[in-house]
Formats: sequence, structure tokens, C-alpha cells
Amino acid sequence: MLTMAGFTSAQTWTQTTASSNSWSSIACSADGSKLFFTTSSGFLFFSTNAGLPFRRMISAPPLTSVACSADGTKLFGGGIFTTYISTNSGSSWVTNYSDIQGGSWVVASSADGTKLAAAVNFGNGDIITSTDGGTTWVTNTVPQLSWWQGISVSADGTHLVAAAWNGSDPQTGPIYTSTNSGLTWISNNVPNQTWQGLACSADGNEFVAVSEDNGNGIGSPGTGQIWISQSQPVPQLNLTPSPFDLTLAWTVPSTNFILQQSADLISWADVTDSPVLIYTNLQNQVTLSPTNSAAFYRLTTP
Repeated sequence: MLTMAGFTSAQTWTQTTASSNSWSSIACSADGSKLFFTTSSGFLFFSTNAGLPFRRMISAPPLTSVACSADGTKLFGGGIFTTYISTNSGSSWVTNYSDIQGGSWVVASSADGTKLAAAVNFGNGDIITSTDGGTTWVTNTVPQLSWWQGISVSADGTHLVAAAWNGSDPQTGPIYTSTNSGLTWISNNVPNQTWQGLACSADGNEFVAVSEDNGNGIGSPGTGQIWISQSQPVPQLNLTPSPFDLTLAWTVPSTNFILQQSADLISWADVTDSPVLIYTNLQNQVTLSPTNSAAFYRLTTP
């Protein structure tokens, strides 16, 4: 599933050299250089230079969904009954989680590839999460639904969103969200629809969901909708001191924030150093030289 840091305008589109296929999912690195695509028949295609060219990954197991870390080195794939993990951009894979009671898995990954989530889209479907790169798994306390169609996570893996069809009535699929890495889930106040895909901002404060139809009938032409959920970000500012400097970092927010500093908590001034985006964890980072004086820092909206 895709993770977004915000909307930007795409003014031009160019068709790639990839052959026509029945594409089922897509994942890309934060800088857009590494792209991964799965097909409904289980093939994985990739590109390491933003789409030119595309090649089939012969080493990959049968996959119908894929997610990747922000740097594109760690891949998490969902197949029939089984999930798979690669830690070297797909050069080799290991079988990770199997459930013969289920169907195929839809998958999501945090920016560093350690927090993983997967949902099965057949039978009494579960959502499972891992906080150690897939070494151990926990079954989440969310209703078992027959058709989990999509799942997405924030950059740090704490915020999750999942959408489903209802097995008894495909036109009444709910959306569930979690703000504690899947420990607890809540049903969202959105109309039940035939949801098809999801995306989550890096900070987990913006969700986007798309539906195939609006409940008037499966595949009703022209009735699919796009829904957006936005909440006010409250980014956490992390400070890491060293003998030589001070590093401040925060997850890329879905609303613009400015770093400020103060000596007395009364007068505040913008920090003029421009933040650097760290692709491995999708955090803005500013490194400051020591001043031998006390200082306070905060993030504020412009």
C-alpha cells in the first residue's frame, strides 16, 4: 500500500515501457527511485530508476500485494495463504507467516520496515501486526471480515487504517483505524461502501480511501467515491544530543510546521536551518551546533 506525505499536483503523466497487465498493487521508495508492482497472477515487477525500465523479479515468490520500506531495501509481500519478506530489495525472500485458513494477504510497512501489518481478504479474515520486522506476529482485536481490501500504516507504524467488504453484503464494507499499532481499533463514521484501496500520510493524520461503488451495486459505473479523513497533527519533536551537536527530528507532518527556538519560553524565533528529509524513516532532521546556553524548541504552524 502507498504511504503519502501530502498531496502534490501531478501535471504530466508518461506511460512506462511496462507491458499491459492485470496490476494488483504498487509500492515505491520515498525518493521514488525504486518501484515494485504485483499482478493478480502473482508476478512481481520492479524498477530501480523510477520506472525505466521495468523487469520481472524472477527471485520473488507468488505475490499479489507488496509494501516496502522508505529506502526500498525491505520488502513485505502478500501471497495466497502466506506472507514473505526480503531485506535486500528482493534479491532473496523468506516465508514469513502462513495461515491455511485464509486467502491472499494485503500488506503494509512502516518507513523503516520493522512495523508490518497484513490483512487477509478471504474467509474469516484477520489483521495481524508485527513490531520486529516479521519475527513475531500478533492477531489484532478487530472484527473478522471476509474481504479486507486494503491496509496502510504511518511512517512509525503507530497509525493503521484498514478497509473491507462485508462478506454477507459486499456493499456494506467498513473502515477501521488504530492509533496504537493495532492494539485497539475503532469503526469510522463513513458510509459502508465497496472499498478498494487506502493510503496513509507519514504522520498518520490523513487517510484516503477509494471505493468501487457507493453501495448501489457492485461495479456500478461511475458511482465510486474518494473519501479523506484529516486530523490536526501533533508532531513529536525528538532531541538527540551529542558532544558536538544537537539533532532535532520529527515525522513529516500532513500539515506544514516550522521549527522555532527560545531562550525564555516567551520570545520565539524561527530556526533558519532548513530541515533535511531522512528517507529511511521519513523524518525531517535539523542538526544544530552547541551554543553553551539553554534553549527551548517547538514546532508550530506558520
